[in-house]
Amino acid sequence: MSPLTRRVLKDTYQLSKRYVFISLIAGFFSSVYPLVSIYISRRIIDLLGRNTPYETLIRFILIGLLLVFVSQIISGLFNYVHQFEQSEMYQRLELSRNLKSIAMEFRYAEDPAVKEMRQKLTIIGFGGPGSFEMIAYSIKSMVGYTVSILGAAWLILPAFSYHTGTIYDSPVFLLLFLVLLALSAYLPHRYNLKQNAKMNKLLSTVESSNTVFNYLANLVFDPESGKEIRLYRQQERVNRWFEKNTDPQGSTARMLRELVYGWGKVGLLSFGSNQGVILFLYLLVGFKGIAGGLPLGHIVAATAALNVLIAVLSELITDLSIIRSDSSGVQLHYEYMDLPNQTQHGSIPVEKRLDNDYHLSTENLTFHYPGTQRNILHDITIDFQVGRSYAIVGENGSGKTTFIKLLTRLYDPVDGAVKLNRISADKYDTNQYYSLFNVVFQDFDLFSFKLGETIATNRDFDEERIVNALRDVGFMERFNSLPKGLETSLNKEFDAQGITLSGGEQQKIALARAIYNDGPIYILDEPTSALDPISEFEIYQKFQQITRGKTSLIISHRLSSCRFSDEILVFDQGRIVQRGSHEELVHIPGKYADLWNAQARHYQEEDIDLTKLGLDNTIV
Repeated sequence: MSPLTRRVLKDTYQLSKRYVFISLIAGFFSSVYPLVSIYISRRIIDLLGRNTPYETLIRFILIGLLLVFVSQIISGLFNYVHQFEQSEMYQRLELSRNLKSIAMEFRYAEDPAVKEMRQKLTIIGFGGPGSFEMIAYSIKSMVGYTVSILGAAWLILPAFSYHTGTIYDSPVFLLLFLVLLALSAYLPHRYNLKQNAKMNKLLSTVESSNTVFNYLANLVFDPESGKEIRLYRQQERVNRWFEKNTDPQGSTARMLRELVYGWGKVGLLSFGSNQGVILFLYLLVGFKGIAGGLPLGHIVAATAALNVLIAVLSELITDLSIIRSDSSGVQLHYEYMDLPNQTQHGSIPVEKRLDNDYHLSTENLTFHYPGTQRNILHDITIDFQVGRSYAIVGENGSGKTTFIKLLTRLYDPVDGAVKLNRISADKYDTNQYYSLFNVVFQDFDLFSFKLGETIATNRDFDEERIVNALRDVGFMERFNSLPKGLETSLNKEFDAQGITLSGGEQQKIALARAIYNDGPIYILDEPTSALDPISEFEIYQKFQQITRGKTSLIISHRLSSCRFSDEILVFDQGRIVQRGSHEELVHIPGKYADLWNAQARHYQEEDIDLTKLGLDNTIV
């Protein structure tokens, strides 16, 4: 047994001890049932040949039928339970993979190669060739194979051990039988390996096509994509994509034909070799029976048991061939499960303070993404004063969002450190450190849960606080129109009566979630990009009151929001190139003034009254 197989069996036991136990019992009774039938038949035929009293014969037949019936009932019962436990085990396996997806380092969650790995595990599916599931499910069959082989051997052995006083008693016949049996198993196994290699190649081709095909299938059913396809008249292009990824140039069909032809040859080879073994044993027991030494019941049992043995060996060889020829699914599973979990470097608890005195700072912070060498952030050192608000501005790609990811410890720096109260952030308990932040990312996600659950997340559900958070972000008009209130489902994945939110409404819910979290540090990355400037201005006015006494960092491309901040940090090419208030920076030639003037001109072209945003209408 390979180390990989041992690990699968060990992990299967940890996933579900009950599944392993049921598999052992189901495998035993599934295989013992036909053997009991053969043995009972042998005894009845032998008793008939001995002129056994009628009463004894009837009693044995009744006992035999009862044994067969009981073994069949037990076998059927445990097979049914096994199917249920198998499904449960698969769900636990999928749950373990999903939990791994949550636990792994965040950089892997953003890695396209890891996403593809997870998708492949799903495509391999329920017990696909070479998969973790297939080996786990083979526990029952391997137990059955073992019992069947031992039981069949016990029933066949008298054909060789029974003495007739003739040349057919020679051990040479047993040796010849074993050689023929070994050849009938080995030759198909050898060709099976070649065929399985071809099948793996075919599956790899199909898998590649399925990845694109599944994407396209989801694309055409997605309402947002559907609008783009129709309005830009892309139906023909999508159809061409489907055709291109549905057996391109007939290569899959050609490989499939070759595979079927190969399996046909394997089938003929297996059939021929098996018939040779059967013919040999039939002739041997026939000659021994003619010699008068081998009872008829033993002859019938030996030939029936041989059919069982050959069928079991054929199935065993097929399963072993698949496992030996392709362990890619198992390797993929463990490659995924062995990815490092989110780092838990520290164990220092975060001090609970009522005064929100949590001092955040960075020291010589430098970072580049894994697998690249180009630094996104360069040697950033800054102290965030407790209770002050900061606006972070800069062009796209200047490092703003990456900076936020490091502050929140979704990534660890390549050099330098993020510090909390002068202690390196990686010294703290990770979950307690996370709890300090109320975050709204630019690419935030709202789950298709109920409105109240979405806002409360894993916190205690306080209906009054949730409603207050919705009021703070200006969502009450829409909220009052919802018949189910906080029980309203977001989207329609699980509830046909769920609501579809606009982009602006989604941002308001995300902001309400951050407010409800009530941590001492707010971090908002483009939190109002889907709102019009006037609505944004109103929310920021309210937000000033909510965050009073707490540290807040806001990334925004709309520089009007900077007027609400105590200090502005201007990012450019991974560095902070300017710091100061709006009044200071707007009159100094530099990056901020350039951005401000460009945006002010845009507002004037759109005929937006800057005075409604708390600004004057002048351009510097």
